[in-house]
Amino acid sequence: MKCTNPNGKICVINTDNVPNNGNVIRSHVLENAEKYSAEKEGEDFVEFLTSKVAFLNSMVDRITSSRPNSNGLVPLCEPLPNKALVICDQGKDLPLWMDDKNVQSQFGVKIRHDPKDLESDIALKLRVANGTHTAVAHAMALLSLVNTEALCSSSSSSDVILNYLDSLYQTQILPAAVNDGISAKETDATWDDWRQRLQHPHFGLSTFFITQNGAAKCGIRLGPTIKSLVVATDQSLSVSVAFAVAAILRFLTPASSANGSDANLRQLIDDAKLRDVYVGWLDVDCNDHETNVNQPPDNSSADTVTYADGLRYNLSEGWYEFKCDCPITCKTPTNDSNDSKRVEGEIALPEALSKLNAPGQPCAYKEVVRSYLIHSQGGNLQTLLKGGCEEEELSRARKLDTFVGAVSTLYARMVSGDSIILLLQEMMKKQHIYTNGFATSCACLDSIRLSEQDGLKPLHYFPNPIPKTSGLMTTQSGLQEKEVYSVVFSEVRSQQVIDLHTHLLPPSHGALCLW
Repeated sequence: MKCTNPNGKICVINTDNVPNNGNVIRSHVLENAEKYSAEKEGEDFVEFLTSKVAFLNSMVDRITSSRPNSNGLVPLCEPLPNKALVICDQGKDLPLWMDDKNVQSQFGVKIRHDPKDLESDIALKLRVANGTHTAVAHAMALLSLVNTEALCSSSSSSDVILNYLDSLYQTQILPAAVNDGISAKETDATWDDWRQRLQHPHFGLSTFFITQNGAAKCGIRLGPTIKSLVVATDQSLSVSVAFAVAAILRFLTPASSANGSDANLRQLIDDAKLRDVYVGWLDVDCNDHETNVNQPPDNSSADTVTYADGLRYNLSEGWYEFKCDCPITCKTPTNDSNDSKRVEGEIALPEALSKLNAPGQPCAYKEVVRSYLIHSQGGNLQTLLKGGCEEEELSRARKLDTFVGAVSTLYARMVSGDSIILLLQEMMKKQHIYTNGFATSCACLDSIRLSEQDGLKPLHYFPNPIPKTSGLMTTQSGLQEKEVYSVVFSEVRSQQVIDLHTHLLPPSHGALCLW
């Protein structure tokens, strides 16, 4: 059998979205070939596969869905992106005609010869395309924006969300990618292409569909960016990436933890438990901010819609269903009414969040948020706590703690009833503490240090990260001592005080300094 390819090899291209897909299919084929050869007492087929067949690794990136009212039987694909298929042809075994750049451009194909280039392509897909998809899908779903086509609308909410995504990319994803040796030019090209795809007027995906496996996707898609910026000595995590993680946690919070008293909702929750499903609640202010736009033509907002694997949502009733089996290890309250009784062990993330009796002060959530972020099946940031010298480990631990505090503050506001779109508007308009907009450092959201040393240190002014208009300002602090302490500490620290007695006024005040 003769093959006309340059090296006389048949090229097998695996288009499954799994790492090193060519190597994986090669190992399976060879394993079965060796069994076949052993049974037939011959090694010809194994020799043929080894010498005459090339299994090429690839990356596939084209969003596919199904046409409305087709029961998933009729596919719907987005227009061809620039990198619909990237093939690593390390041995230059592909047909010569595939080297033609015009042909590659016509079919959205890129040919790489260095495995490191394919690794960069995969990293960019995860960080830029998948990362921003995950960052925005949970917030959009909570806002009743059920399809990414909503980003094509002229509503104020879509403008805020796009501004948010632009900042998340420019101030977090791009510098992190460059830190890790990925070309800034390639990264920008990936974002430009992806942003156009996000805003395609005739193709979008269900935001609820994208939220599936959100707990793990956060670590896979946003984790590399967070890790890179924590390790960097001259860069910091911003409120934009903290918001993304907080929105994911908000989406994965069962309704019973905040508003499960309604009889109909209670019945929904009980029925869902029988299917190992949780029920969440939509953003309460979503209807006041132009968010119910671009709904699919085949669904009314009053309908109960199935979005995946038997999971449903109902916009008019304000609920949705989700699954999450992400485990975390932390201390959670027992079923006893006394919150002081806490047991340490492994628990599913939604269960841990539901036991916190939201809404509460940010400090009440820090342990669960941290446990989630450092779990290998969650935020996947556990490697930040080991490796390197003692000074580096301490620096990374401090940055991680600050990030945990920022996520906890935003999450606390979300579950207290503060509208997600209003949180984004505060950041975009540089209101309150967000002096640098979406690029504001996470440090501004983590003013409370619950440490034994707090009482021994000077108390310097620090703006309160919770605005007076927040729902948290009307929330009882709870019975835990640390919640009472955190509220008092934050309120006292945020008061501007001038001590005239010690003459600490600036020299420009002249004779006033003599008082």
